[in-house]
Amino acid sequence: MPNSKYIKITLDGQEVELSNTDLDISISYNLEDAEDFTKKKSSEAFNVTIPATVNNDQLANTFHNPSIEDLTEGSIFRSYRSGKIEANGDELLIGKAFLTNATHTDKPVSYQFDFYGNNADWMIDLKETTLYDLLKHINFQFTKQNILDSWLFTGNTEALPYVFAPVRYRQPFDFYDTTITDGEYKDDNVTPLYMRPSISVYWIIYWAFKSLGYKVQSEFLTTNYFRRLVMPWTWCNFLSSEGNRQDNLRFLAKGIEKVTAPGFFDGNLDVKVTNETTDGAFDPNDLYLYDYTNHIMYWTYATFNYGLIETTFNLQFDWEVEMQDHQEVTVRVEWYVNTTIRETHDVIHQSTVTQGFNKRDVKDDNFTSQVSPGDFVSARIYVKCTGTFSPTVKVEVIQFTLAYIRIPLGGTIDFQNYTAFQNYKFLDFFAGVIDTFNLLPGTDPLQKVVILEPAHPYSLDTDLTNTRTGYFNGDYIDWNQKQDLSQTSTIELYRDYEREVTMKFKDDTNDGILKLIQDRNANVLAAAKYVFPERFKADTKSIENRFFSPVMHYEIDQWQNKGAVAVKPQLICIIPENISNTSNDEASNTFQPKLAWYKGVVYDAGGWRFDGEDKTGIPYMFATNYQEGGQGDPVLSYCDEKIANVRTPGLLRRFFLQRFAIMRNGQFYTTNFRLNNKDATNWYHREHKIVRGERWELVKMTDYRPMSEGSTECYLRKWSLIIESDFNSVYPTLKIAFQDKYDTKYSPLKALISDIPGAIIETT
Repeated sequence: MPNSKYIKITLDGQEVELSNTDLDISISYNLEDAEDFTKKKSSEAFNVTIPATVNNDQLANTFHNPSIEDLTEGSIFRSYRSGKIEANGDELLIGKAFLTNATHTDKPVSYQFDFYGNNADWMIDLKETTLYDLLKHINFQFTKQNILDSWLFTGNTEALPYVFAPVRYRQPFDFYDTTITDGEYKDDNVTPLYMRPSISVYWIIYWAFKSLGYKVQSEFLTTNYFRRLVMPWTWCNFLSSEGNRQDNLRFLAKGIEKVTAPGFFDGNLDVKVTNETTDGAFDPNDLYLYDYTNHIMYWTYATFNYGLIETTFNLQFDWEVEMQDHQEVTVRVEWYVNTTIRETHDVIHQSTVTQGFNKRDVKDDNFTSQVSPGDFVSARIYVKCTGTFSPTVKVEVIQFTLAYIRIPLGGTIDFQNYTAFQNYKFLDFFAGVIDTFNLLPGTDPLQKVVILEPAHPYSLDTDLTNTRTGYFNGDYIDWNQKQDLSQTSTIELYRDYEREVTMKFKDDTNDGILKLIQDRNANVLAAAKYVFPERFKADTKSIENRFFSPVMHYEIDQWQNKGAVAVKPQLICIIPENISNTSNDEASNTFQPKLAWYKGVVYDAGGWRFDGEDKTGIPYMFATNYQEGGQGDPVLSYCDEKIANVRTPGLLRRFFLQRFAIMRNGQFYTTNFRLNNKDATNWYHREHKIVRGERWELVKMTDYRPMSEGSTECYLRKWSLIIESDFNSVYPTLKIAFQDKYDTKYSPLKALISDIPGAIIETT
């Protein structure tokens, strides 16, 4: 009778030739690292050996021959490739394969591959994907109306993946208010130019998986709680971002010599600004031109189309005049946009009667104007010399350059130009989301579906009573009859973990307000601690969010009476470490990414002033809403927060406490089961396994052999209810006097208005 069992392996859709139907393949499944639950795992089949047949030689590019190079684009034979393992008609592993070695004698013998399935199918493909890759398609016109329209953000519309909610940055709110003179800022009027977009968390995840043909299936991700999550702008400058736009449009030209105006001269001086290549000069895209005939310096907005932009040019030159009596000199800079003169800047206008005059100086002249594609900006140095005898005027242009550009109202916001997003990998961002909400991913690579839920049942209510289904969904599969009791089983009382575990956000060394408040209170803001029983190691462990940093808030005195309710509105503040630094450079405007929640335009949180108009409702965004009623809003802090004198659950208590309860109970089980292919192809393993009358979570399946009748070792952890001791093991307790030696100091994520540089403090 022929053997009905078989193994089938494919690489890049091509079937591998197998000479032995008893090929010993073992497949392992890992939900997560048993020692570090933040590291999510997948299915693996290592050391899969195939014979070096003619067909397989082609699939492995005859790797046994060291003279053969992989000349394919991207070196596909030496990279991860599409791979699949099938046993008896069941697809056991779908994902990626990687060639590890080849063996030979006087002829080729075999090739060896490692296979990675389930989550690895998308993790490997997304390894080099950046936020830039996922956001670069976003573009829109930067108008006041689009800012207003963004306040309708709910996270449910792909066409609106951002919201312009007010955030206090280093400069005062009225920094771009053109009615302010001499720097007399009042910090009470947010202009449209001050606003920056906060970006949807949900749509980044959606676009990442969509790029690979995957769908995300998640009840949690459809909740209002998750859909309204956003990341405030922390990436770089917004309106004047360095990057593609500025690099592509910039130039720097220099004069090649000091020139002297001819006698009795009246006109544009030939300053010979023709050096575009040496001594620091550059013009990579040929946008600069010197008109030798009319002695004009030209820059043309050509080749690239970034829509309407605001440009600032700098003309720096060394000038010198030597005058005798009865002479007159005028030197000025004239700025044109196209053929229209826009500004004239006098350098010197001097006349002499009875005695001479000599002066030498350096003029640093700037000109700002909005331009559209096809426009040109020109500068010329006008000189006029009159008198009984001609005075001497000498000029040497040090530089003529496009200093920087900025997006004005009416311009185009194109995320393709924010190259700073290339510094952030999607998987790092995704790890931060997982770390925030204790998410578990599970993948069906056959149907291209990713399940993404908090690991255990969770509640979004204030009192934590109504729970929702987590990744482990409460269903069960009876494995009692599958257990192989001929093999030794071990029930472990788990204790190989640090007793004190602190969960915290990533530190942000550039966030000056965060540093100020943490130093003042001598604690770590938004951090929470869980303490296990005495059997655990007498040590501490810190679990840091891999992407997000804490978010600071403050209350604004000057808007107290502008809302429907006379309260001081609370806003997020993100201010650099050197709070006295008002520079506009990238480093001073870049922070660790932060996570916030946008509630919408609300009328019970105070009013504000936008573009010269008082508004009773405010587009309200926060990590924690400390105002009355904030108890029912998301708390994006690991520790519990005190809101209106009510202890409100933080992320640890809401999403991680069940996990810690299972670890505290500590009944972990290593035992064997006689599994079949259907058990192994349960892609998600969301159900509890019933063994010896108890519910268990499957954490690990080691070396399942589809061609063997033997049993497979599995590692399980027993489900345990959250009990009172778990609730009492979460710190800080928020009590004035410490509850016990494990208690920690609590401070809210709030600064005083006096901590904010340039803020106006109302006195009554």
